[in-house]
Amino acid sequence: MVIIRRYSMVLIAALVLFSLYLASEYHYLLFHYLAEIFSITVGFSIFIVAWNSRRFLDNNYFLFIGIAYLFISGLDILHTLTYPGMNIIAGSGTNLAAQLWLCARYVEAGAFLIAPFLLGKRLNPYITFLSYILVISLLAGTIFYWGVFPDCFIEGTGLTSFKINSEYAICLILAGSMVILIQRRRHFDSGVLKLLLAAMAITIASELFFTIYVSAYGVPNLIGHFLKIISFYLMYKAIVETGLVAPYNILFRDLKQSEDQYRDLYDEAPNAFFSVGIDGRIERVNRSATELLGFSVSELIGRPVLDLYADTTSGKTKAQDIFNRFRSGQEVHGEELEMRKSDGTPVWIDLSVRPILDANRTVVLSQSIAVDITTRKQAEERIQQQKELLENTLESLAYPFYVIDASDYTIEVANSAARWNELMAGSKCYMMTHGISQPCSGPEHPCPLEDVIVSRRPVIVEHKHYDSQDNETNIEVYGHPIFDKEGNVTQMIEYCLDITERRKIDQMKDDFIGLVSHELRSPLTVITGALNTVLTEGEFLTQEAAKQLLNDAALEAETLSHILGNLVELSRAHADRLFLYAQEVDIANTIQNTIGRISYDPELYQIEVDLPNKPSTVYADRIRLERILRNLLENAVKYSPEGGRIQVSAKPDEENLIISVSDQGIGISATEQTKLFASFQRIEDNGLEEVGGLGLGLLVCRRLVEAHGGRIWVESEPGKGSTFSFTIPL
Repeated sequence: MVIIRRYSMVLIAALVLFSLYLASEYHYLLFHYLAEIFSITVGFSIFIVAWNSRRFLDNNYFLFIGIAYLFISGLDILHTLTYPGMNIIAGSGTNLAAQLWLCARYVEAGAFLIAPFLLGKRLNPYITFLSYILVISLLAGTIFYWGVFPDCFIEGTGLTSFKINSEYAICLILAGSMVILIQRRRHFDSGVLKLLLAAMAITIASELFFTIYVSAYGVPNLIGHFLKIISFYLMYKAIVETGLVAPYNILFRDLKQSEDQYRDLYDEAPNAFFSVGIDGRIERVNRSATELLGFSVSELIGRPVLDLYADTTSGKTKAQDIFNRFRSGQEVHGEELEMRKSDGTPVWIDLSVRPILDANRTVVLSQSIAVDITTRKQAEERIQQQKELLENTLESLAYPFYVIDASDYTIEVANSAARWNELMAGSKCYMMTHGISQPCSGPEHPCPLEDVIVSRRPVIVEHKHYDSQDNETNIEVYGHPIFDKEGNVTQMIEYCLDITERRKIDQMKDDFIGLVSHELRSPLTVITGALNTVLTEGEFLTQEAAKQLLNDAALEAETLSHILGNLVELSRAHADRLFLYAQEVDIANTIQNTIGRISYDPELYQIEVDLPNKPSTVYADRIRLERILRNLLENAVKYSPEGGRIQVSAKPDEENLIISVSDQGIGISATEQTKLFASFQRIEDNGLEEVGGLGLGLLVCRRLVEAHGGRIWVESEPGKGSTFSFTIPL
């Protein structure tokens, strides 16, 4: 059908052109009149369509061309009226007709050249109209009033060089216009663009024929007018016919392009688009929606949209609320919901919904945009987990932890150990830790934050802090810098270790070293003095005196060996290397041997032994058992008054043998009893002269008794003596 119509149009065009040819044979003026009237009619039609469509015509090219063709048609009317033989206007002739023709073609070529540059720009049609009136008036003035327009045709000679060169110039302008039009072809419908280019190409051919005629009635002039008719017919097809039959090709082309672009944007958008009807069923989806949920388009169209959400508060329940809001005409933005893919996998979206209203302002549809935020939600969950882990880690720390602003000493983060619940907004670190009103300073109280800012490295300083009861504590402060992108220290991580007990232990160790030195020096002095005396003064000493000196040296050596033995036992216990060499031990012999090896004056102290009637044996390490007894007996001797009685007893119970050492010494208070079996603890009383010792004896006793599987304790009251007891399993 299309082919038939096309051939019919070609046949009609051929018949029209043939009829015009016959008219030219009959009377050339008739042919010329008909040809020009056709062109003038097309020109006016182009103007009428363009001008009456200017309010919604978004392609300024056609509006500018339409206005131009009004004035081109006006010049063509003057050209027709002044054509040789018409005898309507005085002074008419070939030259005047050629001048008006040339003016019309210059205006036409100029319009085609300027129009492409107006695409995408704002065009005021009234200013354009007035501008053309001014231009046409000036051209008409040069011809009819001033008479300065160059001659175009001289009778008997033919076309002037001005006329010929002008026709070539017009051809070049039209050719340039075609190039520019092709460069801006995206603004035109492809069919309209082809018609415009063909019209300009045929106009160029027409102008070339008008450069070679020598008579206004010659063949080149005839061919030129035929080509002009074809050119204007193509312009008619491009603008008038297309504007009337298919107006959207010109008038609404950009709108159609926008619609196509919107459709492409909808279908190919990176985010999921859903169009949901008032009944809650999906009416349209794009490709991203199918990829997001794993369903095909056919599986989604007509499906209730609520079926796609998870059965959770953040899923279906929240989606139902949003759907109710949409039906009431509300817009929804930035709501996070949980959906389910076709395989049940959860997917999180950021949902925005816009209701679409009909002419009665009734909601008929919703346009929903869903942005996949699953990765973000997973990242947020991981961040939250890391945050909780960090918070739990900080809260698990037994020592204070802070993050401090380097600019103003403000505490930004702290844990419970730092009394965080007592912090007020804007609390300063020096107020919190020291209770002072200005930052720490001075060599005895250095500020770790200032040290970190200056050194740009972690620092360790020692401070005196005060706890919630205002008790002074020794604190070791660790400061670690935090840098920004420019390398400036913006914050400091600070954590504090309470080293009060460590300082006490260090002091005790120092005291202990001094005490050990003293305790070891005393027996060594006796041993060295006795041996040197025997060696240097032996020939002057009696046998009894020399023997006494050697006995004193041997006794002090035994004391020295016992002290060193206690130290060795304690060292083994701390290193978990305290091994027992158990065997059957006779308690009576062990007690007697131990009493014989301690250093005491029998005239000052009386030691009594209370043993069971029948012989008693235990399975124990004999050497360690003797060390326990010796430490207890030496303590009893040290703290007993002269003439005091010391009693050693042993009695079995169901599972253990209980061995006790009692004295009539100064006694021990309940408070002191709690510290007896700790390191370096010694009981001293102002009523007695200071007694020697390292304060390790009872600690060694406890370690050795526990190694045997027994226990050790004390029963005492101040002024009533003490009884130390321990058990050895039978």
